[in-house]
Amino acid sequence: MIICGDFHLGKVQDCISVPFEMSEITTVPSRIADSIKRLDEIRKWALHNNDKNIVIDGDVFDSNSPDPFVIMIFHDWLKRCEHDEISVWVLPGNHDCGTSFHSLMFLKVYNYYSKYIRLIFTHQQVTIDDIKIWMFPHLYKTLQESIDSVGGFKEVYKKAGKQCSLLIGHAHPKGAKNSSDIEIEAGNAQEYRGEDFPGIELAVLGHIHKPQNFQDVVTTGSIVTCSFDEAKNEKGFVVVDKPGKKLRWKRILFETPETNYQHLKINLQKTDIFGISKDKLKSAITGKLLKVTVYAETSTQVDESKIRKLFNQYGNVVRFEKIVNRLNERSEEDTSTDDFESVDYTKALSDWLKAQDISKDKKLLAYKLGKRVIKEIQDASRA
Repeated sequence: MIICGDFHLGKVQDCISVPFEMSEITTVPSRIADSIKRLDEIRKWALHNNDKNIVIDGDVFDSNSPDPFVIMIFHDWLKRCEHDEISVWVLPGNHDCGTSFHSLMFLKVYNYYSKYIRLIFTHQQVTIDDIKIWMFPHLYKTLQESIDSVGGFKEVYKKAGKQCSLLIGHAHPKGAKNSSDIEIEAGNAQEYRGEDFPGIELAVLGHIHKPQNFQDVVTTGSIVTCSFDEAKNEKGFVVVDKPGKKLRWKRILFETPETNYQHLKINLQKTDIFGISKDKLKSAITGKLLKVTVYAETSTQVDESKIRKLFNQYGNVVRFEKIVNRLNERSEEDTSTDDFESVDYTKALSDWLKAQDISKDKKLLAYKLGKRVIKEIQDASRA
């Protein structure tokens, strides 16, 4: 069986302005185009290798209230799998879930009329390819409270999952290194600890975007790059079978190339970006997803709309940051005021950290420490 996940359809990098024709969307540099192509590669791999089961281990969408357009894209892929008689088992992830619902509720309809599409929204045992599997999806809040009321997931597993050798779920595995893109969200996902699931030979988990494997845990990783920090990560999916008494797994890397991510840093005091030749610009950024960071003396120097328009002729600006020298923005009458009263140093620190090429967990740590130091200095200056 094929196990994949963390599609995050509808993420900010997916935003494109083109007609809703699939043939046209896949020609535009965007993350959604990469997702469509790689979902199709998974389906074709299943057909070519006569693998009739695909399990999605969570985070189909980036939000629990996705745009109808990205729902249509996923629905279209499911229909293609159904036409090819490939069974698709779908588990919600933490991004899919709300308080009393999740974004995959529409899949319940398939449970009534399709034998190929199955939504697994609670912890349960299933059998696929003669392998007994414990499904461990992320639960929306009220369902989690319901399970907690009967002893929690350990008690549920104890009663129903004793015979399982494989666990598939959406969870943060103990000991795994977080992808920086989900460092902040990691606390919102359930944790997987092998000692809580006696008898499990192998756990295959979504949630961590960077593919990893250690001990008896494998993370599938995301199918496409979800942030600029992930641009160098290999992407693929996991295949599990049981030719004998033991489970075996392998990671299949995608053959479909992915749109390149590029971070442009522009200092308006040193560079006239509108003076760059079109040929030079075209060769540098054509077909790339762009993060643009602009440094300026004052905010009035930065015409975001004009800069976006310039770069979007050849690439796709999916993130724009403006870093302004705030001390130079103060008016003359403010110069006698105490610096810590007239300048929002916490906001300045936040803006500066956004432009740094470090992981989000480091940015978060630096922001917390910096904010504390700023407060201590401000308190001391007022004393």
